Amino acid sequence: MRKKFYTTNLIILFLFANVLVLVNFNPLPTVSAEMAITEKWSYAVGAGIYCNPQVSDLDDDGFQEVVFTSLDHNAYCISYDGNHLWNYDTGTAITSSPSASDLDDDGTLEVLFGCLDNNVYCISDTGTKEWNYSTGGSVYPTPLAVDITDDGVEEILFGSADEYFYCLDNTGSFDWSYPIGAGISTNAVAADIDNDNTVEVVVPSNGGMLSAYRDPGIREWLFFPGGSLRDPIISDLDSDSNLEIVVSSHNGFLFCFNGTGGLLWSTYFGDSIGKSTTVDLDGDNYKEILVGANDNHLYCVDYQGNHLWNYTFDGDIYGKPNVVNLDSDSEYEIIVPVGHPENTLYCLDLNITIASTLPNGNGGIGEIPFLAQWGLWIIVGMGALYLLTVVVLLATRNKGKKTTKKKRKK
Repeated sequence: MRKKFYTTNLIILFLFANVLVLVNFNPLPTVSAEMAITEKWSYAVGAGIYCNPQVSDLDDDGFQEVVFTSLDHNAYCISYDGNHLWNYDTGTAITSSPSASDLDDDGTLEVLFGCLDNNVYCISDTGTKEWNYSTGGSVYPTPLAVDITDDGVEEILFGSADEYFYCLDNTGSFDWSYPIGAGISTNAVAADIDNDNTVEVVVPSNGGMLSAYRDPGIREWLFFPGGSLRDPIISDLDSDSNLEIVVSSHNGFLFCFNGTGGLLWSTYFGDSIGKSTTVDLDGDNYKEILVGANDNHLYCVDYQGNHLWNYTFDGDIYGKPNVVNLDSDSEYEIIVPVGHPENTLYCLDLNITIASTLPNGNGGIGEIPFLAQWGLWIIVGMGALYLLTVVVLLATRNKGKKTTKKKRKK
């Protein structure tokens, strides 16, 4: 019995000695990603750019083209290195962002955008008009091409200032419309956001209402985050196979919702912010969110809304930054539409260096994360209490032995 007792004590003391050695001689490494941003090229136009630039290989020639719109009445197409390819003049200012899709299945992409003249335009890959559709109000949002009926043919979805949400077929003919009750100046997005095997369309409104619809125009849920809302984004931010919805507001807040309309988090920028985009910049399986603001800054926050960095321009940024690899090298480019007074489309080089480093010093408890420190101290405390209990038991046992001997002598 005595041998077991001392053996147990020796094992516990050995374990504590190993913990102390580990703490002293194995500092924990940290992994960090440094992002360096430089200007690659820029393209100036005659008025503000407040769209989301579209990057696509329109004519299937193996090279990416950047398409954007401007308040100077034009839709522009430029090459990946910043050279002019074509432009289409509507005669009226354009704030709608372009989208691109092969609507007629001919191997090339058509460009879709709305206009303040109440029309939606469909432009060929060479810059000629194929058709237009007139509504009762200005069309600010991007027409969205998506096959919501699952018949292999895409429909075209968009909202108008006439307070209706529209669905056209692939030739520009009317399918259906749904009254929203407020003007729509932002883009709708579509995906199976709640994993029910049906596609929902998420629609923001000028009145601060975020709604989700399924075909044919049935609303599933709505939320009032407040303020005029920008274009929402549907993305799996944290790689858990569930989609999140990110939407920004003119009142300076960026919101994140789950697929059933529940608010997950919000973060504040202190000034009116524009449209956002999501991308995993550093390859850690968590997406960062890029968003511009009225204070002339491009901001980057993580998937939980924590601010990471910002980049300064000389004009406001309400259009959506686009993160792409234009020239097929090893690094991303960021396409940023900058408004007044610059009126310029920028292409930024993003160079990312991922480093793993050891902390300064010789290790020890001070270099262990806070929660781990608490865990270690709990173990040490329990061990100390155990040893104290052993000492007390041994002392009591020895005292008992002495008392027994005295009684025997008597």
